[in-house]
Amino acid sequence: MLTAAQRRELLAALPIAPSPGQRYLAAAAARLAQRHAGLLAAALRREPTPPAQFRVFVVKPVGNRCNLRCSYCFFPEHEGPTMPKELLEALFAAVAASCLPAPCFIWHGGEPLLAGQAFYRQVVRLQRELLPAVPVSNRVMTNGTLLDAAWARFLGEHGFHVSVSLDGPGWVHDHCRRDAAGRGTFRRVHRAFRLLSRSGLTPGAVAVYAADRTFPPEELVELLAGLGAASFRVNPCLDQSLGKGYPQAMAAYARAVLARGPGLRFSSLDELWAALLGYGSQVCWMAGTCRHLAGVAPDGSLWACCERHHGEAGLRLGSLLEQTLEEIWEGEAARTLRAADHQRRRECAACAWSALCQGGCLYHRVVSGGDASALDPLCPVYAQSLALLVSLLDDCLQTGCP
Repeated sequence: MLTAAQRRELLAALPIAPSPGQRYLAAAAARLAQRHAGLLAAALRREPTPPAQFRVFVVKPVGNRCNLRCSYCFFPEHEGPTMPKELLEALFAAVAASCLPAPCFIWHGGEPLLAGQAFYRQVVRLQRELLPAVPVSNRVMTNGTLLDAAWARFLGEHGFHVSVSLDGPGWVHDHCRRDAAGRGTFRRVHRAFRLLSRSGLTPGAVAVYAADRTFPPEELVELLAGLGAASFRVNPCLDQSLGKGYPQAMAAYARAVLARGPGLRFSSLDELWAALLGYGSQVCWMAGTCRHLAGVAPDGSLWACCERHHGEAGLRLGSLLEQTLEEIWEGEAARTLRAADHQRRRECAACAWSALCQGGCLYHRVVSGGDASALDPLCPVYAQSLALLVSLLDDCLQTGCP
């Protein structure tokens, strides 16, 4: 981790760096400084702020229900009820009672847009009524196939940040991301990006990497830039290959965006850069913020590790309909999970990458090892990815970027 003096030196030098990659890093550093100041200002606007509490709520308004049947989906079923109004009221009232300064709600699935526009109009209205003086952030993670002009207008008007799943060019995307009738979805997702851009939104993109679908990284970079995307992230697929080829792919995407210069951002590179500069990452497993994140199911139950709990008993924290957020945070389930998580991080402390990795993904550890203290099966993949990206950043700072 860089010292304060080293950070000041880097930030002072970067804006005059000539290469596209160094301009990319300069822009990223400026955004991080602005974000850091904004978060601090938001935290000071409301008191009292609890010293430790949930901060991010991944809400599943339709549970696992989805209109796609992606081949790598980790859900065993694709159905679920729609969250009732009473639960939305309970959620926002609980957040208000906890005096959280800047809560973030991530609307996830399944496919969250299946809840319908009326549901989200209700969300906006209840937030205004129950959290009137609180700066609320709303984010939606969608497969994009249900987005039309009306949806794009609504999301833009109400300040939703939108991320859309897109794995690559048409043949790559359609290989795995098909609808219930077996049809590819690339054309519909392509249209969704266009509609969001016309409504003034700059959506993010999320891709899933798999070793059997490799293609030149520049193709995805140029595709997303042409669609008006603000940023993109590439996640590994937790399957039998255990991230084979993922570190090399991450380095290739990083080189592609650095060679291109400012504009489209590679979130994984930005988050690493943020961590190295001392601002902290926003990626849950790199920042340790998954410990402050709660998944909210349509029945009111709260789960650790956002949307991917699969019903493991050890990840269920409590119920919004029966407990306050403070009671859930201090409850036996949450304390047991945090204790096991701390044990894993202590055991990882000797690793050169522990300050960036934070022990890896909680979900991966629990579903693969049965406990939050287990080793993340993707640990070697993270280590190699971080090593390659840090080496690339070092080359940029020392000798110039691609």
